[in-house]
Amino acid sequence: MGKQIPDGDSCPSTSVREEMDMCKRLLVCFVVMVLASIPASAQDEIFSDGFEWGSICAWSNDHWHEDWDEDSFGDMTDPGVLSDCPPPVGFVANNLDCDDGDPDVFPGSPEICDGIDNDCSGEADDVCLCWAHNCHEYADCEDTSSGPQCVCQAGFEGDGMTCTDIDECGADPYPCDVNADCMNYLGYFTCTCSAGFEGDGMTCTDIDECQSGPCDPNATCENQPGTFVCECNEGYEGDGFTCTPL
Repeated sequence: MGKQIPDGDSCPSTSVREEMDMCKRLLVCFVVMVLASIPASAQDEIFSDGFEWGSICAWSNDHWHEDWDEDSFGDMTDPGVLSDCPPPVGFVANNLDCDDGDPDVFPGSPEICDGIDNDCSGEADDVCLCWAHNCHEYADCEDTSSGPQCVCQAGFEGDGMTCTDIDECGADPYPCDVNADCMNYLGYFTCTCSAGFEGDGMTCTDIDECQSGPCDPNATCENQPGTFVCECNEGYEGDGFTCTPL
């Protein structure tokens, strides 16, 4: 189905743009002849659809271009239609789209390495030049000061063509707190505070277990880094968790 053009009869259903362009030209001629034959006194009554005279579709000022893929950018090959009216559905005020059949192609669209001029810059893959197709699976194509290059992702090292995991846990200095355990994974690592300590693994502080009263009532609790000791008081015997009189 062809698109409707403003303030006039719709063109015959067709997918051929040449026929639509001919319809536009015929409609322009028709409107011009009709306007020329209307007395000024009758204009307000005839055009009583909300438009003021001079702002009706006089086909004189603004160009509206067909936006076939509905990405807000009109077809670069469409010369446009002149009109003073707001653009109808399917028309926009620019013709900057280099591929109006693909809604993902328009000025400002992210350029990716796919052999297509995604951003209508005039050159396909002008950001990465398709280097990304040769990069390692753990590398990205980046626009560096020396040009597009394959750069290993965080947690990996190499030339971008080959990337290997970095064992951060074996690094010097140690990435975690001295009282934390480091676990290396593919591309990242984790730090977990050791038993008897608390924190985020990057910073760990000792837990004072004696505050919770873990020992026998007849024992003394001594807090130590990462642990604690229960010792039965004088006159009692046991392991500190259970103390009995001598």
